[in-house]
Amino acid sequence: MDDIIEIAGGYAAQGVFNRKPTMGQEYELVRHYIDHRKSMFQPTSHNRLAVFVEPKVGNCYPDIVFVEFDPLVYDGWSTARDNLTATDLKILYHIFTRGALLGQDIVRELRTTWKDTMLATERLLDARLLRRTHRGWEIYHENFCGVTRIEAVEAKLSAFTTVIQQALVNTSFASESYVLGLSEVSTQKLSQLSQFGLGLHVQSCNGFHTVREAKKSPLPVNPSSLHFNEWIGRILNTVPERVS
Repeated sequence: MDDIIEIAGGYAAQGVFNRKPTMGQEYELVRHYIDHRKSMFQPTSHNRLAVFVEPKVGNCYPDIVFVEFDPLVYDGWSTARDNLTATDLKILYHIFTRGALLGQDIVRELRTTWKDTMLATERLLDARLLRRTHRGWEIYHENFCGVTRIEAVEAKLSAFTTVIQQALVNTSFASESYVLGLSEVSTQKLSQLSQFGLGLHVQSCNGFHTVREAKKSPLPVNPSSLHFNEWIGRILNTVPERVS
């Protein structure tokens, strides 16, 4: 297994769709920063790195998403997980946050149909992610998520207000959200970042450094966080010749 996996295309079969990058200064900044992070990463038996380049997350395409994960969690991967849908992961996340739920609880709280709820819970049961108990549906094993950190990074050479908006959107799935720029920013702009819990990486003549640390949120942040978990599991358990 590679210590670092870069996902910039070629994994549609695993559910990952990447936008084709636009060549230019911002893309060069993104590539230099990815190379920097790769060179700095120190893997362990319980920590590997996946680098997603402009992946489709909902209706957005964050520039970079660095995902650290424990590869041992994906041992014994069930191929039934390859067929999970967005609705399945939405229900899985809801049960994870709420605890054991009956089918009618899921329908009422998520406003899903009975048919969609029953099909989703059956798929999650087959994937060994849920189990039936006297209390209802509950998480089969708390250690089902191998992702330990999701850091989203938005690169921008100008239009600071726009990049803040993009970085804020990324907090919906990432445990940490950063802005990446070429130079230091004003005290006022740093204050804006601080207000929203966003971090700042910058490139200077001496390389890259972090000006402000982002607020860290526990994972999973929402169902989209679980998509990264499932994508990594599918990629790690895909026979190379099947990747397209």
